[in-house]
Amino acid sequence: MQKLALITFLTSFLVFSSLAEVPKQYQATKLFSKEDARKLVDQYYSLHDNRADAREYYPLLADTELHMLMGSVVSSKQEFKSWLRKIKLFSRSVKHTVKEIEISATKNGSYFINLCVRYRGRTRLFTKFDNTDRIKWELVESKDELRLVIQTYLVEKGCK
Repeated sequence: MQKLALITFLTSFLVFSSLAEVPKQYQATKLFSKEDARKLVDQYYSLHDNRADAREYYPLLADTELHMLMGSVVSSKQEFKSWLRKIKLFSRSVKHTVKEIEISATKNGSYFINLCVRYRGRTRLFTKFDNTDRIKWELVESKDELRLVIQTYLVEKGCK
């Protein structure tokens, strides 16, 4: 009888302690506004236009579950650094202009951003480029600090 009680207790303990370790679904504190999301967009493109070092972008990017699809797949800050280095080798200068922006708040406190962005500049070979693309972001609250970060960034050719 005591063995059965002990086994029941241990089983219950293991079940409940494992439930405590199950990650909760993302739920932000909802302290951020659409204006905060817009400021992050402006900050990100300002860094690009000023040819900032990759480390300056890091506070804007999610530490985990980062997914960026912009000609290549970027899943970490280190991969972002490599991607940015290639972009800087290709381009001599670039200027981003947000042509349209739609910001939607979700019930859990994250934001979806739908942008039409024009970017133009010169390559290292002094040829000009002028493109306009649809870019979709998902912003979430950082897991370790009270700030919004980019978790998803997807580029689609052209704006329609």
